[in-house]
Amino acid sequence: MLRKTLLLLALLSLTLLSTGCIQIRLETELNKDGSGKGKVELAISPSVTEVMTRFEDVEDMPETDITNMANLDGAELKAIAQKANVKIKKFKSEVKDGRRTVSMQMEFDSLKDYSWALGHIFDEVGDGFGVFAGEEGQLVFKEARFDFSTLEAGATEEPDLTNPSSETMDQYLEMMDVIKAAAPEVKVVNIVKVPGDVIETDATTQKGRTCTWTLDFAAIMSDKDNLKPLIIFSDKGLNIEPMPAQEF
Repeated sequence: MLRKTLLLLALLSLTLLSTGCIQIRLETELNKDGSGKGKVELAISPSVTEVMTRFEDVEDMPETDITNMANLDGAELKAIAQKANVKIKKFKSEVKDGRRTVSMQMEFDSLKDYSWALGHIFDEVGDGFGVFAGEEGQLVFKEARFDFSTLEAGATEEPDLTNPSSETMDQYLEMMDVIKAAAPEVKVVNIVKVPGDVIETDATTQKGRTCTWTLDFAAIMSDKDNLKPLIIFSDKGLNIEPMPAQEF
């Protein structure tokens, strides 16, 4: 999940360091029946918050992954998530000490539903997480693709700003220079807890059933496949219906 998004965020100087430019943290906990809960946290440094705030009223400003997340509207996100029966339990967006922070907690009935909500948070609808059948007695948690055409039916499309003015482009490049300044410090953290005993994983670290991927900028740029989370775990005592196999 989020391979493309995480790479784009890395290129836009996403970092989890407290002194870094932008921080993001994604946590997912899966229950025995395939339901679960998730948590997303985003924090943007004062320098980036300032330049984004300065240009937020520019109508023809091109959107980026960072500005999309920073400008999330809680009420709008709750309405979108509700289409897939995802409950946004908490949502908070504020500027404190010059730093913009956005955080949310959600509960979901299935990973497909969860992926719908995450797709709108990360501006990448269609990609997500899934559980597939492994060898006998095993399940596999990994990235998945979904058809959300039914949920998207009737949605109002945002206008595609393809021709910003030269003044806007100068402002956009100024903002991007600030965002890119911390590129060498990039770190991305993705935490997943599965309900069965972990048999195998490509996570950076593992503690019990909790797997954590922590990637710095060099790792992300040198091996893009390491952005694909993989956990093979036991299906003992679980009631999770695996998805049909996918190839992509």
